[in-house]
Amino acid sequence: MAALDDHNAIEPNAYAIAFRMIGNPERSAVVSWETANFVSSIGGLANPFWLAETAAEAVRLSLLRPPADSGDVQLRDSIRRRLAAAAPEELAASSLFHLAGYPIEDVATALSVDVTSARRYAQLLSPPPGVTYKHLGDPALIGEDEVEPEPVVDAGTMADRKARRTRWVRSTALLLAGAVAVAVGAALSVGDRPTLESGATTASSTGAPPSPVDASSAAVRAPTGCSNERPPSGVATVPITAGSGTYRLAIPQAPTGVNANDAAPLLIAVPGYGQSAQSFVDTTQLEAQGVASGVVVATYDPAEPALEVNTVGDPERPDDLDGVAAMLDDVRSKVCVDPSQVHLVGFGPGAQLAGQLACRRSAEVSSVAAVSGGALPEDCNLDPPVSSLLLWNADDDVLPVAGGYGPSIAVVAPSGADAPRPTAEAAESLASRWASTIGSTESSRSAEGDGTTVADFTGGRNGAEVRLVIAPTGGHAWSAGATDSILEFVGTHFRSG
Repeated sequence: MAALDDHNAIEPNAYAIAFRMIGNPERSAVVSWETANFVSSIGGLANPFWLAETAAEAVRLSLLRPPADSGDVQLRDSIRRRLAAAAPEELAASSLFHLAGYPIEDVATALSVDVTSARRYAQLLSPPPGVTYKHLGDPALIGEDEVEPEPVVDAGTMADRKARRTRWVRSTALLLAGAVAVAVGAALSVGDRPTLESGATTASSTGAPPSPVDASSAAVRAPTGCSNERPPSGVATVPITAGSGTYRLAIPQAPTGVNANDAAPLLIAVPGYGQSAQSFVDTTQLEAQGVASGVVVATYDPAEPALEVNTVGDPERPDDLDGVAAMLDDVRSKVCVDPSQVHLVGFGPGAQLAGQLACRRSAEVSSVAAVSGGALPEDCNLDPPVSSLLLWNADDDVLPVAGGYGPSIAVVAPSGADAPRPTAEAAESLASRWASTIGSTESSRSAEGDGTTVADFTGGRNGAEVRLVIAPTGGHAWSAGATDSILEFVGTHFRSG
C-alpha cells in the first residue's frame, strides 16, 4: 500500500513538470511513471526530500525527450535551456514553483531552505512580463480557459482524448489514462495545492486498466551511472569485439546538466533485404529520430555481398543471429544502457531475426518492433515476456501478410530465391501466437477510414502486449509512419520482472 501511495503522490507532480517541458501527454506519462519508480526506490514519501527528488528526476527525464511541435515550442525551449544549465537548487525550486505550481513556502520546506533562498532559486524560470506558463499544462486537465481542473476527470473526457489518438500511438492510451486519472484539482495545474501525500486518485486505485507497465510489476529503475564512460556523441562504424562484422553506433548528445554516463535506452536495428546499415538509416530515419529522442541506436551491417541476414545457420553465409547477439553485448560493454529499455527493431528478414533474438535473449529485451516481417520460434516461451509491435502492408508481395514468400522475393533478395530462410508465418497467426506466449489476449480490433486495421492484445505477464497494424497499401517497404510508431511504442514498453 505504501508503494501505491508513493505513486499517487509522485506521479501528478512529475506529470505537471514534464508536460510543461514536453507538451506531449504520452511522453509526459512515461516520465511521471519512471520518476515515481525512481523516487520510490530511494525511500518514497519517507524520504524527507522526496518532492525535490521528484522535481529533479522529472526534469532530467524530460530533457531526454523532444518537446512537441506546437505553437509554444519556443517557450518550452526556453524553459528547457534554463533548466538544463541550472544548479540543483535552482532546478528543483524553479520547477516546483513555476511548473508544478507549489507556493514558495512549500518549495522552501521541500528544499529545507528559508523562503528568501527558495524565492532566489526559483527566479531561474521567472517568465517575462505578461507571459505565463499556466497554459503549457495539459489542456484536458487545466481546461481551455486556464482555470483549475475539476476534481474528477469524467469518462467522457477520457473517451474524447482516446478518440483523438492516431492509429500509430493507440498503444499509449492506457498509459495516458493512468497519468490523467492521477489528477485532482491541485495536482496538475499551476496554483496552490496540498502536499498530495494521500488523497489523489490513480488508475491503480480506481480500478482503471493497467498501463503497459503497471504498479504490480514495475521494474526497478536502472542505476543512473555506469562504470564505463560513454563514447563521445556522434556516429561511428564499430567492429564487433567478440565476433566478426561491424555495426553503426549512434550516440546522442547528453543535455547540459545531465550526466553523460546516465543509462540510456537502446535500439538494436537490423536491416532488410539488400540493405546496408547506411541505406537502412537513410531510408527509415530511425537513427536520426531515435538519437534526437536521447536513444542510443546501433544498426547491424550485414556482410557483403549477400546483404541478407542469415538466421537459419546457412553455412554458406555468416551467422547473423550470432552476429547481432554479439553486437548487443558489444554495445552494452561500451555504452551505459538502461537494462529495462533494450529494444529490437527489424525490417523484413531483419524483423525475423529480431524475433529469434528476443526468444534467445528475452531476459534482456524489452520489446520487438517488426516491419514487413517477423518470426517467433515454435519452442519459444518468452520468459520474461517481451512486447511486440508488428507493422505490415496488406499488399506486401515479398513477405505477404498471409504467410510464405511472395513472387518478388527473387527480386529483392540478393542471396537468390532458393536460399535457406526461416518459415514466414502469416501476420495474424504470428500476432496471436506471440500474444498467447506472453499471456495476453485480444482486447480490441478496429478499422481506420483508410482501411488500416489495428488489433491489440493486452493483459500479458508484467503488462506485456502485442499490437498488429496492417495498412492497405505500401508493398514490401518501411511503412508510412513506422518510425514514429516504433519510437512511441518502445517509449512505453519497458522490461519488468
